[in-house]
Amino acid sequence: MVVHSSALQAEPTLTLYAGEEEQSPDTWADRYTDVWLLLEVTAEDDAGEPVLGKLRVITTDPMTLAFQQLWRTYADRGILTLLCHSTYADPQPYVVAYAP
Repeated sequence: MVVHSSALQAEPTLTLYAGEEEQSPDTWADRYTDVWLLLEVTAEDDAGEPVLGKLRVITTDPMTLAFQQLWRTYADRGILTLLCHSTYADPQPYVVAYAP
């Protein structure tokens, strides 16, 4: 699958990141507010958890067709990615489970 750059440029919810620096997912998340981050995983710990990554895409809506197609191109090339949310501007509710 090929995603044409004109389609990406026309998508207002999506920004490609051109930098090559590697940082932890938490460090990337702390740099941004209220967006989704697509990281290319570059290092994992012994348990297989991502510890370093390169930021590739910033989006406000990961459900757009343009983002989904772009994300698919990484999978098709065998590139491990991590989609995570950045810091929230407002406090988020805790999830509470109750089992009687």
